[in-house]
Amino acid sequence: MAPAPAPQPAPVRRERDLLGYTAATAIAREALATGRGVVALTLEKGVLPADRLAELLTPERLTGAPGPARA
Repeated sequence: MAPAPAPQPAPVRRERDLLGYTAATAIAREALATGRGVVALTLEKGVLPADRLAELLTPERLTGAPGPARA
C-alpha cells in the first residue's frame, strides 16, 4: 500500500491559484520545513499585501459558501 500523501494546508491550495505554482510551492515547502504558517510566510516575503491576503482567505472564499450580504 502506498503511503498517504502529506497533508497540505488549505491556504496553500488557494495561494497556488493566486500566486502560481512555483511561488506557492516554495512557500509550502518552507512552511513544512520550518513549521511556520503559510500566511505568515506569504506576508514576510511580500507576495501579497496583508489586506488582500485577508480578503482572499476568508472562509467564504475558501469554501465557496455565500458570505453575509454586503450593504
